[in-house]
Amino acid sequence: MNDFNNSYIQNPSQPEMSVKDWIVTLLIMAIPCVGFIMMIVWAFNEENKVRANFCKAYLIFNVVIAVLVVIFYFIFIVAMAATFSSIW
Repeated sequence: MNDFNNSYIQNPSQPEMSVKDWIVTLLIMAIPCVGFIMMIVWAFNEENKVRANFCKAYLIFNVVIAVLVVIFYFIFIVAMAATFSSIW
């Protein structure tokens, strides 16, 4: 039980991110190209572990969503091609 609790205690050398830091992070990530580049930079920057972990998780989430969208579009295009080929 003690090991479980100790694993969730923050490292005192890591500063906690304030609300202002999170707002700035989210605003920068909302800018289309700049946000994606900054997300990659922050994901592999070991200076702030909290932000790095968040950006890694967000990148993984975006990749999963992108793969699902590509699969959906592929299925849609195949269905449309089958529909139009049966009409002609």
